[in-house]
Amino acid sequence: MSMKKVQAKVVVIGPQRQERFKAMTPIYYRNANAAIIVFDLSCHSTFVQCKRWTIELLRNVDYETSVVLCLVGNKTDLKNERQVTCEEAEEYAYSINAQYFETSALNNEGINDVFSNIAKSIIAKTQETELQDLKAFLDSENKNTIVANTSKTNVYCC
Repeated sequence: MSMKKVQAKVVVIGPQRQERFKAMTPIYYRNANAAIIVFDLSCHSTFVQCKRWTIELLRNVDYETSVVLCLVGNKTDLKNERQVTCEEAEEYAYSINAQYFETSALNNEGINDVFSNIAKSIIAKTQETELQDLKAFLDSENKNTIVANTSKTNVYCC
């Protein structure tokens, strides 16, 4: 797959050993372009725990403007042991404005889709932010020019 050359920081949050490193996690959140919140489809308690992690994450990042959120239900290979429905996970993902994917790390299924979609979303957000910044700059330049012209002086902005 061909992508533009973009450097991004991605934070992957999983259910293993999370309490042990809880005090350090805000360091990882800072300046993240994306966060992947992973839970085990065969263990409902990990889904509940990922909601707590999401609250912690959202307290530490400006997700509305910069961070791409991705919720991942892993272990689709354990179909008979599934405890979290697709509908439940999709509903939660929608409520936090996140993309939702299901994967099987064991079978290497869906993982490339997760990272490809995150990369595309980061690029789209970056371009959107750059366009907004350019528009704001041009708007401020136009206002400065109008103000300079109405003040009847020969002062021009750079």
